[in-house]
Amino acid sequence: MRLKRIVTGGVMATALIFASSTAATAEETSNLEASSQFDSSPQVEVEEIQGVSDGGEVTFETEGSTLTVLPATQDAPEDLEAMASVISCDLLVHNVHGSSHVNGRINGQANIACNGAMGKLQLHYSIIRLSDNMQWAAPSKTNSGASSLKTQKDISCSQGYTNMRAWAQGVLTPPPGYTLVGPALAEKYGNTTFVACGPGILSDSANDTSDVLSVTFVRNDLL
Repeated sequence: MRLKRIVTGGVMATALIFASSTAATAEETSNLEASSQFDSSPQVEVEEIQGVSDGGEVTFETEGSTLTVLPATQDAPEDLEAMASVISCDLLVHNVHGSSHVNGRINGQANIACNGAMGKLQLHYSIIRLSDNMQWAAPSKTNSGASSLKTQKDISCSQGYTNMRAWAQGVLTPPPGYTLVGPALAEKYGNTTFVACGPGILSDSANDTSDVLSVTFVRNDLL
């Protein structure tokens, strides 16, 4: 028996596939096709993004986000073996949507989430109206020694009833003793949504991400 992972809407669905010399029956094939037809979750496009180096910086870019990785600013500690082997970080850009918490407001947010403390995190975010490229920027956020960071922006509903998207820029500095490895992995769900306010027209995908950009750092002694 082997495992196969199917990506639908950012959720990894695990299907059990039994390896045998007997081909799948027509009924099994029909059931699988029927179940996929009823899956209305958005399909995710996964792509490797090659970084562009400039001095010690490496920048990865998609339509909805930019992620810059800086080198560690301090020397690696001597007891590297006591540290985690790998640290992974995601830059997540969420759909712009009519707020369900504050009447008359449109809201959007972005966040950085890592599975280990980083040297430094920075985050910039904007809501963009596509018809005239009008942009509303959120306050930039910065922290040190943390594993996550979040920022958001809200604007008046009078600016909406049109297509909008979000854009975010993250800047990551790994902790001492870690180095960026490989390309980034981008998960794209489609980053344009029709945004309006009022009963019955709030976005069904308010909590969904439109763009995820992921990078990995490996402990120096393992390279």
